[in-house]
Amino acid sequence: MITPTPPFPYFGGKYPISSTIWRYFGDVSHYIEPFAGSLGVLLGRPHSHSQIIETVNDKNCLIANFWRALQSDCDGVAQWANSPINEADLLARHGWIASQVEALRENIISNPHYFDIKIAGWWVWGQALWLGDGWCSAKISKRQMPSISTNKGIFKNESSRDIVDYLNRLSNRIKKVRVCCGDWQRVLSPAVIGTSKDIGIFLDPPYKGTEKVYGEVSVGVSQEVFEWAIERSSFPNLKIAVCGLNGDYDFPKDWIEIPWKSSGGFRSSNNLSRLKERIWFSPNCGDIQLSLFA
Repeated sequence: MITPTPPFPYFGGKYPISSTIWRYFGDVSHYIEPFAGSLGVLLGRPHSHSQIIETVNDKNCLIANFWRALQSDCDGVAQWANSPINEADLLARHGWIASQVEALRENIISNPHYFDIKIAGWWVWGQALWLGDGWCSAKISKRQMPSISTNKGIFKNESSRDIVDYLNRLSNRIKKVRVCCGDWQRVLSPAVIGTSKDIGIFLDPPYKGTEKVYGEVSVGVSQEVFEWAIERSSFPNLKIAVCGLNGDYDFPKDWIEIPWKSSGGFRSSNNLSRLKERIWFSPNCGDIQLSLFA
């Protein structure tokens, strides 16, 4: 079975280091990702894992709509996503989707069955072509050339890739994933976590100073995440990972700090930051780490 890669490039995505993350988490019975984005970590999960319960969330209604639509009508999404690269289409769709966001958000959060395949298909197509941040944001109106690369998102790998087949495989992978759209703490309540004895929680909030890239996330959320993680680090059923840059947080010494280097993303101004990437794992992940690397 070929593992589907993330369907769109996403600033701060963790797919490149997902294998390391799963070595620390192990085969948890419930995996929770409150800042889902492109689901890079979930899609990097080993096939041998049980994948009993998986819950993801993103406050961005365009992301939530894409995942919900893909679960329910993959062929419909593929129909709208399977388009050639065209600058005029990119600009026109950018403006049109931006004008639909408020209505989409209201429908997404008020109707558990609602999704829009046209928005989902056009959005994921443009996410692979748009340079920088601001895709489908009403605040961004400047004209720009599309990316002419066929190696990003749904265009990744060979240019002759069958987008329909790829999206079908991706849809099958996330068919049973629980997708939420709202504040990150909503998927970390006792009602969501339940009574699972082995829970992996991957916290990848916007890094300090980069909140505007994500559009719908308030400044200060990274500090809230840090405090939440520290307060629950001794819970025996929780394995917690927190992402950030070197110097962002002051975790206790019993947390495991893993440095890594990202690809640099799509903003050249962040090329130095990629050298300072860190993931901190709570003490409960220590046994997994020692058994693998001893």
